Amino acid sequence: MKKYIVFIVLMSSLSESKLYAQTDPAYDSIVALNLNHYAGLPVDSFLNRIPVSYNYLKIMGYTKGDRAHGLGIEYPTGMIILIYPKNFSHMNPIDPAHVWNLALFKKEIATYITVIHPSFKALTGQYP
Repeated sequence: MKKYIVFIVLMSSLSESKLYAQTDPAYDSIVALNLNHYAGLPVDSFLNRIPVSYNYLKIMGYTKGDRAHGLGIEYPTGMIILIYPKNFSHMNPIDPAHVWNLALFKKEIATYITVIHPSFKALTGQYP
């Protein structure tokens, strides 16, 4: 009986260590960046440093109204990056059809960057 208990404890600890040993290369590369450094720079400077293996990159609008809110990036692992500017200086944020110019958005100054991953700690960077 003691052998079975020891075996169960050993197997559960091994499976738990495998769970924590899993990594996400995209998340790991973003962890290495200082998000506070990129908050305060043009959005494009951050986009040039992150992995391009994302599913989509899309300007998001508010659910009510015609105004752009920020940029959403989703990776296959479920990781999401959200980038918000404080003000829009280059792109017109108002469009009833919700069709915004990504090239102009990339010139906006990122004020707040957040990274959300279903298996890891959320990361944030904010311009003071």
